[in-house]
Amino acid sequence: MLAAHPDVLMHTHLSENLGEIAAVGERFTEACDYLDVYDRFGLVGPRSVFAHCVHMDDRSLGRMAEAGAGIAFCPTSNLFLGSGLFDLTAADRHRVKIGIGTDVGAGTSFSVLHTLGEAYKVCQMRGCSLDPFRALYFATAGGAAVLGIADRVGGLLPGQEADFVVLDCAATPLLARRTAGADLHDRLFALQILGDDRAVAATWLRGRRAHARS
Repeated sequence: MLAAHPDVLMHTHLSENLGEIAAVGERFTEACDYLDVYDRFGLVGPRSVFAHCVHMDDRSLGRMAEAGAGIAFCPTSNLFLGSGLFDLTAADRHRVKIGIGTDVGAGTSFSVLHTLGEAYKVCQMRGCSLDPFRALYFATAGGAAVLGIADRVGGLLPGQEADFVVLDCAATPLLARRTAGADLHDRLFALQILGDDRAVAATWLRGRRAHARS
């Protein structure tokens, strides 16, 4: 089915919570795991974007990496539903592509900055730290790579479409106090942990300013 439409992405849930996993296992008894259900229908490939992936084993992560599939890490949804904590270390071990996701359903904020703050907390609970430069990558080039459009967006490289936002490190009194005199690492970290939509000073689309905060 996916092979018949080479110009589209395939996006769906994968292993978000234990009840969902059990229901899939009961329905598809011949599959070796949740990912294998999709694989048997030709739905695991470089244009496949799987949201959540909270409860994944090495076989599934290895297969995702082999196929070039990507993960949309949606921490606010996983926390809100009590689904579990995404294992960034395991995904990194298999070199699976990862981007950040706010989640339109159970996500609690559409702010990417706020979502990155929740991702940091999830990683801390898993015993690893989400560096602010890595977090910025997830929100930009990493997400673009998962979507297969890294040649057009996700960075500020010659020939790209120049879609970007301008962030204000002094958008709130707390941000201003936290970033005063800080280096780039600490400014990014403050935006990651304390930022939200108020920090977006301007939005540019294809090199033209589409929005500016009054």
